[in-house]
Amino acid sequence: MFTFNAVAMFLARRPVWAVSEFAEFPALPRDADEGQRDDFLIAGGLALVLSRCPADVAPRRFRAAIQVYEALRRGGRRRRVLTPGLISDASHEVAEFVDQATRDALRRRMRSLLS
Repeated sequence: MFTFNAVAMFLARRPVWAVSEFAEFPALPRDADEGQRDDFLIAGGLALVLSRCPADVAPRRFRAAIQVYEALRRGGRRRRVLTPGLISDASHEVAEFVDQATRDALRRRMRSLLS
């Protein structure tokens, strides 16, 4: 049972906010095409899922999603890393956690890689 002192001490503590390693991503250029918009949408959706996962669990649970996020964050230098298999694996890993817009962008990205 909580006492008044325990509750007061809990409320008096300052929250400690930790910045996620998945929080850094460049701004979308104004002249971005649909492919770039999808890449940013995917990266944002993955970043949100990964930032909410404990740091020790993410590499095991979301291995493909981390690889996709890192490839998109690095842009053209690592874009060839994105294969249909990797996008498919990432899609399955995060399917229950991402929003519909991210799922749609992952589908479009998969189609563009297959064509």
